[in-house]
Amino acid sequence: MGGVVEQFIPEVLEAQRTNQRVPEASVQFLADGLGSPRIIGSADVVQHGGAELFAGPSNHPELPRLQRFAGELLRAMEGRLLGPGSFDFTGGPIPRFTETNVRETAVTCRLRGVFQSVTGASYDPTTGQFLDAGGRSWHWVGADYVPVPKPVNRAKRAGEPIDGRLIAALAPGSFPQGASVLPTRIDGRGGYGLVAMAPDERANALRAFDAACERLQQRE
Repeated sequence: MGGVVEQFIPEVLEAQRTNQRVPEASVQFLADGLGSPRIIGSADVVQHGGAELFAGPSNHPELPRLQRFAGELLRAMEGRLLGPGSFDFTGGPIPRFTETNVRETAVTCRLRGVFQSVTGASYDPTTGQFLDAGGRSWHWVGADYVPVPKPVNRAKRAGEPIDGRLIAALAPGSFPQGASVLPTRIDGRGGYGLVAMAPDERANALRAFDAACERLQQRE
């Protein structure tokens, strides 16, 4: 299928036109033909340090209601959806459904996929948390493009290896609170996709993400 269905909300367009902050959240699902479509995650779009980041699970106060709505949509569309996707919501304190994304290349799919592969955490729609086998909650924060400083770009153009620098910046065990950071992609423009993951609270993952970005900026 691989299509995108969009519904434009007048209130959202007006808020964007006047530069108002429009909170965004999404509920991710998987329809793989191996059973009924199911909810596998949730995420927020957050503004941090002048950048737009994705973070999961969602902290939206209306998350239980968003998940119930998403569940109703999945039941209504069962047999007509295939693959991973998300239901996106936006529009202020009272969330509005804006679109259904069915794209394997969606940013949240890539970030969440790396996060779950590393942590082994599964999403529990009842609590709205990613929980590992021991019941500990895990959080992720990521971006699809983090620019790399010019010295690294120059080294890349000169044919010098840069993998060692990236590995050093994201060395396992070098982040506090049991956090870790991994690349999700390398951009042809000289940037990285990064996802940070940490137990217990989003702030731990956010601190690890900031630390990784700072290290990459310092790499010579």
